[in-house]
Amino acid sequence: MAGMSWDEFKECCRIQANLDLEAWDVALVQPLKDISAWWDRQSIPTQRIIQGLGGISTTALAAMLAKIGKITAAEVAGTFSVLVIAVLAGIAFGTFMDVVGRCGIQKVEQLLG
Repeated sequence: MAGMSWDEFKECCRIQANLDLEAWDVALVQPLKDISAWWDRQSIPTQRIIQGLGGISTTALAAMLAKIGKITAAEVAGTFSVLVIAVLAGIAFGTFMDVVGRCGIQKVEQLLG
């Protein structure tokens, strides 16, 4: 066997990407949808209490991080957004490398076998 053709490799990557996206859906998106549905079922007073506590805790966390890092609270928000973007980019790159790696291993196995 001469190995996997380019079209077979692309098809493998497409299938693997769909499997990985389905896994992300089960691990991340569906729980977020469940939390959203739970939130919608809560009464307005309950939602207001939770929102108030969330605002207080977020402000306290930002102030604590600013004090520890000796930076302003606005810099904490900017740093947090950069970290979120970096984490999302890392997840995207890791998923891409997983797809290419799994299909690349199949190609190498075919070439060696």
